[in-house]
Amino acid sequence: AEQTAQTILDKNNASDIEKPITAKFFREEFYGYFEGNDMNQAWYLAGAPHGLPTFADIVAKYSIGKAKDYLKEADPFHQAENNEEYWQRMDQGFDLIKSNPKIKDGDNVLLISHGNTLLSVVERYGKGKYDVTERPANGSVTKLEIDGDNVEVVGFNE
Repeated sequence: AEQTAQTILDKNNASDIEKPITAKFFREEFYGYFEGNDMNQAWYLAGAPHGLPTFADIVAKYSIGKAKDYLKEADPFHQAENNEEYWQRMDQGFDLIKSNPKIKDGDNVLLISHGNTLLSVVERYGKGKYDVTERPANGSVTKLEIDGDNVEVVGFNE
């Protein structure tokens, strides 16, 4: 994500920003014990005890948030982020953007993150208009409008 941001800024002619602001708040979900493992197997271990053997099954019946909760439950060390921990971190990131004095009403902010992060954001702020079982394409754009504490997804996987 940092390399992608720098590549975009290197080619950017619209502003004088030369270096990205990095924030750990927008990193991918932390999978704890399952970090770096086969995620299909991890989601099986998380969902199968609940009769839901895949990530898509968990999301279809409940939500991405419930999938996070199940993964933490399945983590033998319980280090994976559950939904509440995940959103505490993500909300700090949105607060960081909203509190930046250089960003004025109407400004655009380019935020580069990862697939499951995008899916989580779309699930939370998309008002049910988007299919969160569909993985966003690499390099796709998801658009948010933020007005105070109101966040709305206005485009996904474009």
